[in-house]
Amino acid sequence: QEVLDILADRREHELERLVERLREMETELAEMTRRQAETAAGFREVAQDEEDKGANAADARGRLESLSDRQAELAEETTRAARRMERLLAKEAARSAEQAGDRMDAAAQAADDGTAAEGAAQSGQAQELLERALRQLEARRRLAQAELAAEQLAQLEDAVKHLHDSQQGVIDRTRQLDRLADSPDGLTRAHLADLHDLVRLQLAVQSDTEQLSGKLIGAEAVQMVLDGATEAMAEAAARLRRQQTGPETQQPAVRARDRLAMLLEAFAIDPADPSHDPAGAAAAAGPDGEPAGEPLAAAEVKLLKLLQQDLHRRTRELAVAMAEEPRPSEAHRSQLERLAREQGRLADLTLGMVVKPPADEDDPSPAQPPDSGNVPEEIRP
Repeated sequence: QEVLDILADRREHELERLVERLREMETELAEMTRRQAETAAGFREVAQDEEDKGANAADARGRLESLSDRQAELAEETTRAARRMERLLAKEAARSAEQAGDRMDAAAQAADDGTAAEGAAQSGQAQELLERALRQLEARRRLAQAELAAEQLAQLEDAVKHLHDSQQGVIDRTRQLDRLADSPDGLTRAHLADLHDLVRLQLAVQSDTEQLSGKLIGAEAVQMVLDGATEAMAEAAARLRRQQTGPETQQPAVRARDRLAMLLEAFAIDPADPSHDPAGAAAAAGPDGEPAGEPLAAAEVKLLKLLQQDLHRRTRELAVAMAEEPRPSEAHRSQLERLAREQGRLADLTLGMVVKPPADEDDPSPAQPPDSGNVPEEIRP
């Protein structure tokens, strides 16, 4: 298991580095695209002046010489960038960038030959190819992010399974001690020592749950569930400290376990849903190769539904219990306040979900995703 954990950590590190390199490449390519747009605009201005026959021949020649130098410089940079994209397995983006470099060379040659109109045409095509390469590079980065999310989700699921099993152990031992407490002999010194160990176990599971929640930046629905489990664990631990092992202690312990079980249900892979598999997500990609969805995002959507169903059930049960009382008890008022807080937080999470804008449909050459699990050699440690 230790070897598998090491391999999983290495794989996640490789994907993180790949996403970072692709993001850096995007920034560089966007700047090159901006400079190419300026160069193409310069060619069009000279061509328009010549067409209007208002340009001084010497001035036009000087401007074309300057444009030729700028275009040749950009062509070299684009060719080098295409090679780097190839190494990052952004093959479609690399191909478009390479074609853009060829058009830039042609534009520079046209400027040297004094044909501004041809230079403008070639330079404009280079700009379009760079814009396409940028879209394809963005799609490649999103695919890498989807792979990274799938890897992180798998590790998150393993961690939650461990917490769930540990919390079930707390419940089993609490019930066992409660049965012993009801026996004629009650709890012996040895049993009290077991109870002390049980408190430490519950606190340890609580601490691990808190740490896991703190690592999940952005996964707010998952954090909400883990925070709820942590709160229930703290309540169970406090009661165990007071040597209470009955239903009043078992209920929060079970509530914490059920919260973790809710996460495992949300993480459960649906074979028909391609968003849980980067390769499947690629197959279901939109026009620019964007994955249809990411695993953790899909799990969070499912989790919101499960949370609302759980809130509805608990609210209904509390309403039934409170109807049998002449006035709400302190415990029931506390539960009602907790339900109100959770409902408010869930509403904020739901409203905070933003639908992505539709993909650009003007790209005639969608990016083809690399094989799932493939990481460039240069990214590996």
